[in-house]
Amino acid sequence: MNRIAPLLAIVLTLMTTTARGETVFVSAAYREVGNGWLFGSRSDGSCWIVLPWHVVSDKTTASGTPFAFRDQSGRSGESGVPIHVSAVPGALEAAGGVDDLAFARVTAGRTSGDCTSRLGLPTEAYVDVLNKSVDLGVTYMQEASIVTFRVERYRSLTDDARGSLFLVRPLQRDDRAFLQGGLSGATVLLDWEGNALPAAMVLEVPGGEEHARVVRFDRIRAAFEVIEASLQKVAPTEPEAVSDSISFEISRLLATASPGSAMLSSIPPGGCWQAAAPAGQRSVEFVLQITASVRVSEIRLRTDPSCGPATSLSIEVNKGAGWTTLNTNCPLNQKPSLCRVGATGPLELRFRALVPKGVIGISELSLR
Repeated sequence: MNRIAPLLAIVLTLMTTTARGETVFVSAAYREVGNGWLFGSRSDGSCWIVLPWHVVSDKTTASGTPFAFRDQSGRSGESGVPIHVSAVPGALEAAGGVDDLAFARVTAGRTSGDCTSRLGLPTEAYVDVLNKSVDLGVTYMQEASIVTFRVERYRSLTDDARGSLFLVRPLQRDDRAFLQGGLSGATVLLDWEGNALPAAMVLEVPGGEEHARVVRFDRIRAAFEVIEASLQKVAPTEPEAVSDSISFEISRLLATASPGSAMLSSIPPGGCWQAAAPAGQRSVEFVLQITASVRVSEIRLRTDPSCGPATSLSIEVNKGAGWTTLNTNCPLNQKPSLCRVGATGPLELRFRALVPKGVIGISELSLR
């Protein structure tokens, strides 16, 4: 990792930075915010996010809730229901007894193979590399900025976590101002042969202290391997044929979801996906990917008045040879709109909408 300027951490705005990493900003239910680490499975290339459980857990039901996220380039995404580390036998033990961890599969904004980062080194290599690392740096995302500052590892914790936790503190006194709410899930990176690898994840900043409590990434890796192996043993179930809708994936999503919004990838009956344009932009964009060789006749769109204002979307199709315009004015209002596609998959559909009134709301989105 390059040495970072002293005194204050470098604060880079999201719209101008060229830094790329896999630390993502998480906007969870009940206005909880934090960070997570976006990574790809080594077995099937699927995209996942690991983050502290307390960021995404429902305090009343003790269950996890899907969440929206945004990477350092401004690209957005959505997750499925997070899996608590204690929900799979053996995973909590692999994590060294650290139970404030969750893993969530990405359901929108990425497709398999998009996520190239991994969960760092296995334990046998991790310990040696960590002990030799001079430079450690914390990277975390705020609402509109990326913050990076240098830290030192100054104490391992020999408690119930059996050495899986340690403490880090900023090297520069002024950087201690960043030890505040929203830091949960931030990534501690180390340099290994010129590559920045995840060393630890921030779980909490104890009140009144000038350090952060972090969990080792080799423990996170071991826990995920147990969870993934368990999931692979479960036979996939056939989806129920409840309608004539065609299934799709959301491969690209550029939008900032409103607090409490439903996920665009799974809007429930009576639900509402509501979002604003990303910072510095005037429009929202998303791409649907249809991998099956099925005939897509039309798109059905609707918004309830309480969800968002009436507007319209432009729609383009790509069958592998480039984008072609299908419709420049597909209505989105209280009455369901049917906009023609007339193409056979595999294909992609790109939607764009200006948001002059601040937000766009979608109550129903389906392909037929």
